[in-house]
Amino acid sequence: MHIRSKLIAPVMMAIGVTMAAAAEDGAGDRKFDEGLSQFEAGRVSEAMSSFREACLMGPDAGSQMFSCNAWLDYLQDGTTGLRVEPASAKTQPDIPAYEKAADEACKQGKYASACFRRAEEIDQATGAPSEEYIAAGCDAGSATTCSVLARYRYTGSFGERDLPGAFEAHGKACELGEQDNCLTAARMLALGAGVTKDLDMAVSAAQMACPNDKPTDPQLCIDAADFILEYGDDSPRDVRNMVMMLQRSCMFPTAEGCAWYAEELEFMAEDDPAASQELLDMAAEARRKACTYGDADSC
Repeated sequence: MHIRSKLIAPVMMAIGVTMAAAAEDGAGDRKFDEGLSQFEAGRVSEAMSSFREACLMGPDAGSQMFSCNAWLDYLQDGTTGLRVEPASAKTQPDIPAYEKAADEACKQGKYASACFRRAEEIDQATGAPSEEYIAAGCDAGSATTCSVLARYRYTGSFGERDLPGAFEAHGKACELGEQDNCLTAARMLALGAGVTKDLDMAVSAAQMACPNDKPTDPQLCIDAADFILEYGDDSPRDVRNMVMMLQRSCMFPTAEGCAWYAEELEFMAEDDPAASQELLDMAAEARRKACTYGDADSC
């Protein structure tokens, strides 16, 4: 599979294509509650089995973080820290058992935080980050871990610089909602850094930094518009997409985004007399917002 195909996934997400839940809704909640009852009754072995089962059901089942942390903390520290933990349950840490359990949760792709725990521990012990565990955390669905993986591969923190691997990790982080990674992937596509240069794909990737359904940062929308201006081909499609990025930025209190959006609408009104009044009305509203947000030239 070509590495650029990683960027198809965010498009699938945008049109509502989602993966089936890994477990019955609420099954993890029920299993966690069962473990709490067993723990409170002093049936520690049964409780740990329930916590493990709930942990490995995956995030869609509910209560995963609590279940996984209770299971792993008990093995690592000899205590869960749970309020219902009886005094008799406290025991000595079992580090080999903890490492085996964390590996199980991590490498089955069920609990990304277990991968991050193991990566941090190895880093502290050896002074070097673990690509194995950081990559596993990314594969398990942690956007933050994918972003870390991309940065480490790009900078050569694992040894040799790995630009194709960095691009792949940025694409995965973008897919998982770390929208600044979408722009980084776009820049790599535009420059041919670790991937075949493709300006059309780069422009598409940049737009993922400011999605229609959930833009999170007006600056990313402005940066995406700027990227399209720099690397687009001035086609009607690219102009439209650039204006859409600015429109989304103006959903937030940003003087820069609203002022630029107004300016583009004013240019469009000059080129389309039939729609000029509607465009000018929209531009006036964007100017009003830009003025309110501190752009003196829009006042």
